[in-house]
Amino acid sequence: MDSASRALVASYLAQVLLGAVQATIFAHFYRTSRHDYLRWWTWSFVGLCVYHACAAAALMWASFSAADLASRLILSWLSQVAFYVQVTLLLLGSLQIADARPRDAVVVRRLLFAAVVFGSAVSLAFAFAENGASERLWLRVGLRYLICGAAFMATAVLLWRQRVNSPGIGPAMVALAFSTYGLLLSFEFGLFVLQSAQQRRIDGAELLSVFDLVAQACIAFGLIIWVAEDERRRADRATRDVEHARRYDASTGLPNRVEMERLLQVDLQACAGNSLAVFAIDLVNLGQVAKSFGVHHAEAIFREASQRLLAHGGAATLRVARMDSHRLAVSVPAAEPAAEWERLALDWVTQLERPYDNVAAGVAIECTVGIAVGPGDGTDAASLLAHAEQSIHDPLQKVAFFSYERDQELRRRLAFAEESRAGLRSGQIVPFFQPIVASDGSAITGFEVLARWLHPVRGTLLPADFLGVLEDRGLMAQFDRHMLEQACRQAAGLRVPRISLNVSAYGFERDDFVADVRQALASSALPAECLCLEITESTALIDLSRTRDILLQLRALGIGISLDDFGTGYSSLAHLRELPIDTIKIDRVFVHAALDDVKTAAIVESVVTLARRLGLDIVIEGVEQRREFEYFRQLGATHFQGWLFAPAFGFADAQALTHIAAP
Repeated sequence: MDSASRALVASYLAQVLLGAVQATIFAHFYRTSRHDYLRWWTWSFVGLCVYHACAAAALMWASFSAADLASRLILSWLSQVAFYVQVTLLLLGSLQIADARPRDAVVVRRLLFAAVVFGSAVSLAFAFAENGASERLWLRVGLRYLICGAAFMATAVLLWRQRVNSPGIGPAMVALAFSTYGLLLSFEFGLFVLQSAQQRRIDGAELLSVFDLVAQACIAFGLIIWVAEDERRRADRATRDVEHARRYDASTGLPNRVEMERLLQVDLQACAGNSLAVFAIDLVNLGQVAKSFGVHHAEAIFREASQRLLAHGGAATLRVARMDSHRLAVSVPAAEPAAEWERLALDWVTQLERPYDNVAAGVAIECTVGIAVGPGDGTDAASLLAHAEQSIHDPLQKVAFFSYERDQELRRRLAFAEESRAGLRSGQIVPFFQPIVASDGSAITGFEVLARWLHPVRGTLLPADFLGVLEDRGLMAQFDRHMLEQACRQAAGLRVPRISLNVSAYGFERDDFVADVRQALASSALPAECLCLEITESTALIDLSRTRDILLQLRALGIGISLDDFGTGYSSLAHLRELPIDTIKIDRVFVHAALDDVKTAAIVESVVTLARRLGLDIVIEGVEQRREFEYFRQLGATHFQGWLFAPAFGFADAQALTHIAAP
């Protein structure tokens, strides 16, 4: 092997090493980011390695021994296919990263197939012709110089035109390297033509392989720089997207609470002491729309509502933001009287309460607005937003301004709500016992369990004072369970045949209600026949079939069932025979009215007569006057309860009670 051949082999092997390094680098990039162009570049440089390895092997084989035709054909085919596939993948990846547009997988496969077919055709053409050496040389070498030189220069032009989409050093370096390599291949093509015409090798032509190596290295390193710059841009864009998502609502594009506070703070500083009005707008029943029609309908309504607000804002400097799933906030920096703010808010209410016909079949949204005006109602953004949202909760007005008096009341209510949670947890809410007496007015036949809160500061509180708070805080299930356990435990110490305990609708609707009753009886060792559970008529009729099933389970345990507040619900007489009850309690509304109203008296007489015929006990509750007691006793009522006989007692007093002084 002469010195020129050795130099050429060394150049090929150097390019194999360079290609392997570049393929490894791009493979690493691809594993971390999974971009198609990185995969294509990886295989492109693998193809480059195969091409130069085959070229080096063919040259060394030809120098040391005469290779057979099959070996030459295999090496020729492999090198030509690898080269054209390498060029195709290199150019595809470069164009994709340049215009940031994914390539159709079918098109890519077709291009690669075409490259394989073309490389195969070039390598096999004239392969078996004895006098085809010149043609083979032109196809395998000359055509490669011509096609690839033109392809690299054309791609360089396209990359240069796409530099706006791909700014940075990497794209410019690749475009320059592509054009340089294209020019080099064109020069080599011209040199090849000259050598073919003179039928001799021009001295020093083998040194062009060094320039090939340099050009390939420039392309490779330019691509690496390009990838690094592209990843940095992607990271910056992702950071911007994350920051945008943190500050803006994805559904409406409006600023969220975080961004609104920042913008309001800027507006407050710019107002320089002038008024800044902040409106909190609540789409009151949007949550119900989400439950009935689906969240996508609710979101569509919210988007349309925000568009209406922006379209009818009435102020050029208006800001609109989304606070949560059903609430908007608006700020308008200007010096206006309160009447103008109210007029503007009412106009918004009118716009937002128009039916949303295209979304949910004519749904109309209720809307309330709370207004806080800075700097009087707050000198910082957070307090202004909070005060505007607090003003929403005024149930009597569509539009309400913030007031410190109402704020204090709200704070007291919140504090009381927290006290109720603590009171329930610490056992301050306890059962009291009001006697139920027989028709003689003195013999105690049982007790009704009534809740009392022994507040350390406010004294003894009645259920009306705190049940609403417990309900708002979602504590009714815990309250029912607590009262059931305490009442059953204390009932064992009372000298009466039965206690009656009210069950709330929340407790009765729980799936584990019957299990809780069983547990309370078991833990207190109270016989089931000593417990009577009272449910209101309205609770019983929510789901009559389910109510009947639960009451049958309770009756099977031996527990008594009382229908409380009888007469205040619907279809009372029709459902009496369908429910397994043994007692009805006539509501105090009828008790107080029966003596003075003929129609009420007729209803009460009919109910008492019907109950007696059905064999049910009748408890008249809320009896406060002797004439009420006499009237219902004459009708045939069997039991009475009310302040005429006794108030509710604590456990110790109820335990000591043996009889009631007859009124």
